[in-house]
Amino acid sequence: MIAMAEVAYSQKRNEELQSLGQLLELTKRYKFIGVYYRGLAALESGSGDLNNAQRLLERASEFAPSQYRARATLSLGAIEWYRGNIHAQLQHCLRALRVEQADYYTRIEASRAVALIHSLEGNHQRAVEQLESLHPIARHFARGNPRLYFDLLNSLAVEYAECGRIEEAEAAIRPVINSPLARSIAEYRQTAAEIAEQQSSRAIIVVAIPPDAPDELEERPRTLIHSEPPAPVRLPLAPPSPIPMRLLTCAPIHGPPFHL
Repeated sequence: MIAMAEVAYSQKRNEELQSLGQLLELTKRYKFIGVYYRGLAALESGSGDLNNAQRLLERASEFAPSQYRARATLSLGAIEWYRGNIHAQLQHCLRALRVEQADYYTRIEASRAVALIHSLEGNHQRAVEQLESLHPIARHFARGNPRLYFDLLNSLAVEYAECGRIEEAEAAIRPVINSPLARSIAEYRQTAAEIAEQQSSRAIIVVAIPPDAPDELEERPRTLIHSEPPAPVRLPLAPPSPIPMRLLTCAPIHGPPFHL
């Protein structure tokens, strides 16, 4: 049933996720895991009832098994992100990392959230460095957790574009937009569209020197290339996703340093 809930989340089927959470909540063993899923369903990627989601996720962060307590705490940080309370989000990320048995997912998503905070502060290069350091770990778990990997690539594409590295941004978003998840996650499609717009805005104007130039000019007529710089475009940031595609139980990993 947990696996079914993960699929429902990845495809944004919130009504199904809510129903599965309620069924899990009826069991003694998985009661607060069910509360966790109900909180995610209420959150609806930031467009739902944030107060109700907060109430449910606070219960899960207190009473669920350790791995889910960490993830519920991280999701509480996502609520603060949607509310614009960046400092509160950061505190939730740090708290999630202190939960015993916090797994690779919590560590990667907490660090990704910090990278997005750097971006909001205008430090896009530092955000790129943070995201690039996470890439090998997320890629290692990509088969079991494609949502986590594609969210990271989407954020990396956004930050590459902010730094003017359009070709690298396009390369980062390409596997994301070609994935089945792109059909249900609008942020992926929006990032790809805006990167494509930046590419097309780099118009190249060719100016030829007239062939009837004075005879005393020894050099041949040449072609001048003038690149029209694109106007800066602010790409939307994809907020941290609350849960992974599959729940994998593993020991904590030593990921890249958590820097601010």
